[in-house]
Amino acid sequence: MRKERYLEKLETFEEEMDFIGSHRIIEEKNTKK
Repeated sequence: MRKERYLEKLETFEEEMDFIGSHRIIEEKNTKK
């Protein structure tokens, strides 16, 4: 039970990091123009 809870948190954390990473790349592309 605890392990599943931990994995769920880890998944959402990775998704947030992916979202932040892609957002940062988009901002860099916009500033390079």
